[in-house]
Amino acid sequence: MERKEKEIIDKICLEQNFDELLLNIKLKHKSNKLNKILTEISEDERMSDKLRRAIYEDFFDYVIDINNSYIASIKDVYCLGAQKAIREIYKNEEGMK
Repeated sequence: MERKEKEIIDKICLEQNFDELLLNIKLKHKSNKLNKILTEISEDERMSDKLRRAIYEDFFDYVIDINNSYIASIKDVYCLGAQKAIREIYKNEEGMK
């Protein structure tokens, strides 16, 4: 792939808000198991506030790790799509000459 194409793809990918894209993907799911788990934890009277806070911290660290993994995957797919689109554009331009 030419350097110009790579620069275009990198520029396009850098301009995308992958956090917002991930949020939109999550909002489309009708059932949110994460909220259900958090509600169950908050309503469990057997837990102390200290234990509940520790569980929340671990839970949110885990969710952040998952989100970062999803974002990286979305970026990869997006960049591959951009590469393919640019190749097709150049191929079509060459065919029209």
